[in-house]
Amino acid sequence: MLTQSKLKTFNLVKFNVDKKYRDGFEIMALILYAAKDGYVTKFSIARYTKTNYAHLRRYLQVLIKMHFIETYIVGGRVFYKTSVEGINFLRQYCVLLDLISNLQRISENVAVAEVQFMKYGMPHQLNCGGKGKREH
Repeated sequence: MLTQSKLKTFNLVKFNVDKKYRDGFEIMALILYAAKDGYVTKFSIARYTKTNYAHLRRYLQVLIKMHFIETYIVGGRVFYKTSVEGINFLRQYCVLLDLISNLQRISENVAVAEVQFMKYGMPHQLNCGGKGKREH
């Protein structure tokens, strides 16, 4: 069973809604995140994801077809909620973002180390030549 505490494990910092260009997976993840806590309207999702209705309608159709979003009609209004499958996708998306973030950090650290090596030479801790000249 999916509990409320498990749903709160997603890191909001990963979702940057202010980016000018976003790919489809990022927009779908934002939609799923917006609807994960309960029943929300299309207006609420559009406001959270900062997308227009044409884009939102297209992504909602895909997410509904994939069974990642459930729809409910109450009093003539349509509400959306992230399904269990959608929560699972969101979790995997967050894992992927973590992996990519870690790879970027590793790549940046390697680049810094290469620059330092080229500028200063090999650090003395790693120098494989021994302690220097031997005195007789």
